[in-house]
Amino acid sequence: MGTFMDEGHMVLFSMVLESERGLSVWAYKVLTSQEAKELAKPRFESISALRERVDSLFKGSEIVIATARNDRIGRNYAVHTVESDLLDAVDWFLNGVIESVREVSDTETRVLAKLAGVDAASVELVDA
Repeated sequence: MGTFMDEGHMVLFSMVLESERGLSVWAYKVLTSQEAKELAKPRFESISALRERVDSLFKGSEIVIATARNDRIGRNYAVHTVESDLLDAVDWFLNGVIESVREVSDTETRVLAKLAGVDAASVELVDA
């Protein structure tokens, strides 16, 4: 997690999760001036306290959710309002990405995308 400046606005970013295959999902939020001031000199008692504060900043906010591989943003992104927590927002986002496979007109490409999804799911769910 961290921040960067974009056109005079501070943007908070955080990796929400990462797969064993290196695909990750990131969340981005433009901070209000008050939120930016609060984070200017942060002091947290623990990593979990920092995580809780960051999660609270995303909750109820409009964010950008994006996939990345090897820290490079991919083609999949969406704008979404976080209603409960970041994992629920990512669940919504990934469902949309999965649904978009149905719109691929080339049958072989569509089936290969589904096969890749099944392969990735089987790796991630081995211990589940």
